Amino acid sequence: MTVEEKPISPAQEQGRFNAWLLLIASLLLAFVIAYLAGFFS
Repeated sequence: MTVEEKPISPAQEQGRFNAWLLLIASLLLAFVIAYLAGFFS
């Protein structure tokens, strides 16, 4: 994998942001479901 020293395009920036947002949202959702299921009690 080669890393090129160039500014990433807005589309790539948005895609990366969306990916992180999706990851965090799914983790939060998993915690909420586990909490409601009584997993932490």
